[in-house]
Amino acid sequence: MENNACKVFECATDELDKALNEENVALLAALWERTHTEIIPTMQATLYPLKAFDASFDIRREILKAFRDRVLLRILSDVQFELRSLRSMICSVSFATADESVEFERFSEIADRILGINQEKEIEGEEMVKLKKIAKARLSVPHSTANPHQRLYVKKRAATIPCSRRMVRFSDNAVNNTIKENRTCSFK
Repeated sequence: MENNACKVFECATDELDKALNEENVALLAALWERTHTEIIPTMQATLYPLKAFDASFDIRREILKAFRDRVLLRILSDVQFELRSLRSMICSVSFATADESVEFERFSEIADRILGINQEKEIEGEEMVKLKKIAKARLSVPHSTANPHQRLYVKKRAATIPCSRRMVRFSDNAVNNTIKENRTCSFK
């Protein structure tokens, strides 16, 4: 993860902490877009068979946690300006990686600072309140451990239309050896 970020910001791994400034916020947005639209779906498709061994395995969540811990915490830790343009990225990562870890708490503090949300002085926006409630609910009863055998989607059979009977008769004409097909429908 951090290697991709270093390539985007054209810096060494140890310089990643100070790579973000007001001029190159678009680079972080581009890195998020690539991670979100290319890397995660590719890894999900590649590692899908692992679900057969462990139903609670969620590669999307693991990738987003790595992105949060190895990239966002490092890049955003020293940022002192507001980045409202990254609101959707911060909210998505915050929601998807909600757990009781120290990293999540640090990320929540950084997210509040960067989005301009001061809990003591300002009333939080409705969106952030909803996301935090969902994250807390997710912490209390995770889906994967609550009922691992629960099916999220129930597949129903489609109504079938009666098939036509296909009868093939061979002709007595040995010269051309043609096959005649007669199709008849039976709606009994």
